[in-house]
Formats: sequence, structure tokens, C-alpha cells
Amino acid sequence: NSGPAALNALEKAWSIGTKGSSTALRIAEIYEDQCRSDDALKILKQALQKFSDDKAVHGALAFYYFKNGVEKKLTETHFKRTFSKGDNNFEARFNLAQFYFWDGNIDEAAALFDEINSRAPETFRNRLPSSDTIFSEKLPTYFGEVRTKENSYLFVQTPSYKNQIFVHIS
Repeated sequence: NSGPAALNALEKAWSIGTKGSSTALRIAEIYEDQCRSDDALKILKQALQKFSDDKAVHGALAFYYFKNGVEKKLTETHFKRTFSKGDNNFEARFNLAQFYFWDGNIDEAAALFDEINSRAPETFRNRLPSSDTIFSEKLPTYFGEVRTKENSYLFVQTPSYKNQIFVHIS
């Protein structure tokens, strides 16, 4: 529920000092839904001050900065802080890899996608997304050549990316 009473309760809980960042993240989400972007950023920055190593806060800030066109290096820094070396947070790595691809850092993107491919369980992202991601919405149209075609997928080679790209056919 994100009605006025729920928001008031969350704001009150945050002001008296809730444990963890989830309250601040929910408040920021509600602010975004209400087109209160400046308030969302303010609460995310407060959460970062209180929980400087919180991966979820860094993720929320990274997505906020990416969505709002904030300086790329700052966005990248927060995406990098959403996981730790050797952990199993493949979704965070996938987000950073998508950011790198969007930004034209193809070698970095490929390295992260390769790491995910070699370490993630087979169930990781094994379905076609139902809609564009925040990253794919901002990508241009790419042209390439079909290298392998099967009934439900194909691999495409494009000059924009050094590896062949898996494409689901629906």
C-alpha cells in the first residue's frame, strides 16, 4: 500500500530511526511514483549516510542516477557497490554489465557477462523478460548477422559487441 497513511507511517518510522535501509528505499520508491524525484534523491542520500555499505541503497542510487542522466562515473560507482567480489549477486553484476554495454564499455560488459555465464546457476535469467529494462529502453537499434538459428533462439554477431548475442525468438 502506498497511500498517504502508509507514506506517513513510513516517514515517521524513518525519522525515529528504523533499523536497515528498507524503509528509506520504500519511501524513495513512493516519492518516485508521486513524481517527487528530488525528495526520492534526498531520502536515498540520507540512507547512504546511515548505511554507507548497504548494497540495496547503492543499487537504488545507481538506478536513480541512470534514470535521471546523472554523471556516468557516479552511476557506475554505485552499480559497482551493489555486489562484492566472489558473492553470488549475479543480478547486480548483470545490471553493471548492461550499464557498461549501454555506455559503450564493451570489454568491461563482455567480461562481466562472461563471469555471470561461467558462475551463475542455470536458472539465472533463463526466461525472456516480459518488457524492456531501464537499460534496453535506452539502447539504439543494432544491426547484425544471424550466425546460428534454432527453433526458439538464435545467435547474432554485430560489430557493436565482440561476442555473439543470444536472442530469444517468441
